[in-house]
Amino acid sequence: MVGINEISDNVARRVRTTPEEAKRIIYAFLEEIVENLKEGHSVNIRGFGMFYVKNRPSRRGTNPRTGERIIIPPKKVLMFKANKKIKFL
Repeated sequence: MVGINEISDNVARRVRTTPEEAKRIIYAFLEEIVENLKEGHSVNIRGFGMFYVKNRPSRRGTNPRTGERIIIPPKKVLMFKANKKIKFL
């Protein structure tokens, strides 16, 4: 797994800046994505993919411990659809 330090070091080398500045830019970029998703917008990054929020409706389920039937409440789920260029799995 690659962490933010390795990514910011690599970005800093590519754009010729300090790792600290690259890290600030990366976090600002990610915060902007999150804010747009919270406002209900999808975020499309051309050549990479699209982030969007999907509303999952309530549904019936079963408590695995007791076997009791329960209602699972609706919730919002973050989704990502990769661009064809990066689908390699």
